[in-house]
Amino acid sequence: MDHPDEISRPKTCADKVLSAIPNETTPEAITPAIERLCKRLSDEGQAEFVPVFPAPSVELGKCHRNVAAQMEREGGLCIGGWLIWEMPRILLNAERYCCWQSRDGVTIDITPKPEGETKILFLPDPRPWDGGRVCPAIEPLSNEPPVTAYIAAFLAEREQWEQGIEDFALKKKLYEGLSELNAYLSEKQQPKGRKRK
Repeated sequence: MDHPDEISRPKTCADKVLSAIPNETTPEAITPAIERLCKRLSDEGQAEFVPVFPAPSVELGKCHRNVAAQMEREGGLCIGGWLIWEMPRILLNAERYCCWQSRDGVTIDITPKPEGETKILFLPDPRPWDGGRVCPAIEPLSNEPPVTAYIAAFLAEREQWEQGIEDFALKKKLYEGLSELNAYLSEKQQPKGRKRK
């Protein structure tokens, strides 16, 4: 669903160890890869950039609850769909999501983002969604083995998460996949002609 419940996440030991992996963020433009992902998710919607204006008393990571409360306060509609994140040069990650549409027909993301993004890429999807867990959809941006291995581990862990199952063996495999991806990206960032110590 949404990202963890901190607006500005503090750096953890894992963040330092995995420092070569770029943060997921809002894509800068709608690319052919994004169009492919959107086509897989919904034949009816078209991705659009939506501004983020957090409403009063909203909770990070609780878009469905936030939109329901906003509708009680000001009317409008809940627009279900997918929030599309990009991990540059690695993958696109689409999470089930919803935005609020004002009575004037303006779509706004009223849920704050963990990295302070001021806009999101949102794909409306008319299929019903009750705010429950839905496994994300991934579009690889690289076919390098560490990327494909990480994506496989991520999706396996998320499929269990969707069912409410905490599988620590899958979480361990996911962390191992992240570590291998980090090592691969660190190696690529080294200047040519210099060996890592």
